[in-house]
Amino acid sequence: MRTVAISVVSVLMSAAVAMAGTYEAPLDVNKDGDVKFVVAPKAEAAGGGAAKVKISFEVSAATDVEVALIDGQGKVVRHLAAGLLGKNAPEPFKKDALAQDVLWDRTDDAGKPVAGAAGALKVRVLAGLKPKLEKYVGFDGNCLPNIMGLAVGKDGELFVLMSETF
Repeated sequence: MRTVAISVVSVLMSAAVAMAGTYEAPLDVNKDGDVKFVVAPKAEAAGGGAAKVKISFEVSAATDVEVALIDGQGKVVRHLAAGLLGKNAPEPFKKDALAQDVLWDRTDDAGKPVAGAAGALKVRVLAGLKPKLEKYVGFDGNCLPNIMGLAVGKDGELFVLMSETF
């Protein structure tokens, strides 16, 4: 019995350490309600050589946002930034700011230059995102499972492989 108790404590401590660097949107920050663009998203060449593109926008309240580049078929070519704006905003967002500037270096997610980047792509800025758990599959809630693996599906679904054994 003592071995099981130590294992459970070890699992809980590991989870606490893993989560120490993450932030969840507090209810007083990411409230229900309409978030609007105070300044509509805009993309313009940045710098003298136009090697980069500056994407600017401002929202009315702290909220979850995503900035991406989309090709003509609606496929995401580059995931630039995503997260909750506010005091713990992730890079490349500015902390404690609702007005944001994100730079794009004209490359895709693999770091390769995007051919015809100027006219063939669109900037997508989403604000007011509300991520939620869709469903549990094969979990009855009567055990403390170990997470054995994580995978992301082609449409962005997150799959978690769990085991009930220690």
